[in-house]
Amino acid sequence: MGAQRVWVVALALVCFSAGSVGGLLMAPRTGPVYAEAGHFSDYHRHFVEHFELSPERARLLRDLLLHYEADFESVRQRALQQSMTEMEPELVILDNRYRGIIRSRVLPPSQREEFTDYAFAEPWSPVPESRP
Repeated sequence: MGAQRVWVVALALVCFSAGSVGGLLMAPRTGPVYAEAGHFSDYHRHFVEHFELSPERARLLRDLLLHYEADFESVRQRALQQSMTEMEPELVILDNRYRGIIRSRVLPPSQREEFTDYAFAEPWSPVPESRP
């Protein structure tokens, strides 16, 4: 029984080592693809292959897709910010409701006043820094 365990452990170590080495060898080949074409790497590759683009036109398409991705992200971030601004009054009400529940149902009566006085009992305030 002991010899079988040794062979199983040896086989596991060999498989682990082979997988690690294979991953390290393949990583440099697959890493830059995303950096070059971003989220549209598959689209870029497919487009270049289908239309048989020259390397210069393929680079132009890649740059264009990277700019599109950046502009898309900018629009998405603005929409999220606008959405958060519109939701803020509702979130304040929700925040106050749950803080009240925490104060009245989670904390024992002896600690409720401390929670009210403590900085994180205020809506949207950071946790106070500890003083030395």
